[in-house]
Amino acid sequence: MRKLAIAPLICMILVSLISISFAAEPSSKAKSIMVDISRNLRDLPDLSKVTGDLSKSRDTQHHENVKRWVNRDLKKLIAIDPGLSDSSFQVWGVPFSKRLADGQVLIARNDTLLSKAPNKEVLSKIENALFSCMAGKKQLKKANPKMDELEYFYDDYSKSKKSAAAIDAGILDYKKAELADCEKNFVTPYLTLKKSTDAQKRKADQRKAQEEEKARVAAKKKADEDHQFFMAAAKELGFTNGYFLGIRLLLNEITSTGYTQSELKNMMIVADKMDGYFSLASLTEEYAIYTYSFGSDFAQIALIRKPGKAYLQDSDLPDTVFGYAGLEEFTNRLGGRVQLVVLRQVR
Repeated sequence: MRKLAIAPLICMILVSLISISFAAEPSSKAKSIMVDISRNLRDLPDLSKVTGDLSKSRDTQHHENVKRWVNRDLKKLIAIDPGLSDSSFQVWGVPFSKRLADGQVLIARNDTLLSKAPNKEVLSKIENALFSCMAGKKQLKKANPKMDELEYFYDDYSKSKKSAAAIDAGILDYKKAELADCEKNFVTPYLTLKKSTDAQKRKADQRKAQEEEKARVAAKKKADEDHQFFMAAAKELGFTNGYFLGIRLLLNEITSTGYTQSELKNMMIVADKMDGYFSLASLTEEYAIYTYSFGSDFAQIALIRKPGKAYLQDSDLPDTVFGYAGLEEFTNRLGGRVQLVVLRQVR
């Protein structure tokens, strides 16, 4: 009885072992395909570890190739036996089903990363920002960095980065490592240098403003002192209408009828530095004719001659004090009549 009961059990075990043996042993063709699939999946890159631009990375292209090859070979394997994708057949010590499952997970993860990659416009803007960052870092390494160029690079970096993020905020994470390097090695040192430079400029501007104010006060003080001096001199010389500084300027006033003849005759006239451009042009019995020539500006005056005084050709107008004597007509070289202001030398 025991022998009869054991026999069926042994038969069942043998049948199971034979079935397992057949299920675990793919055909040589299937094995070859499994090896190809395993080899490609073993070399599949993890795109999450790529630090640069995915669109320019060789790993991205390799991922696309592996995905295409695996899908192609997997179709061939399923055509042989749909169950082979779950085979425990080991390739290089790893069950094929595990290798395939792990590879498909990585492919899906890589595809997700690629689907989140920014478009060309965003990439172009962020690349422009990174280029300005690189140029700024190079400028900072110089012994005497040019602040105007640094400011340009900083502005371009900031604007390009902001413009890219406005289209796709994910670009900041996509280029996180490179942007972090820019913030550390360009933005922070530039802003620190700018703060120091701005402080120095403010101090220099303050010193300049103080010096200019000091010069203004000194000039005003001198002008006040000169005014008081000339007013006192005019009074002492009998001029009741004060004084006028600058003969050339006086001619403009007379032309524009700024003063009456009576006012002019009671005004002391003081030559200024621009009157140094007057030089002796010609003489008459009573007058020395002086011509003013500076650039395109031209004018003439007549000075009453002093007896015994030498009047040499091209000599300068005396740097002294004058009185207004009136207007007089003269004949020029062409025979025409001209009217000139006549001055008398007071001192």
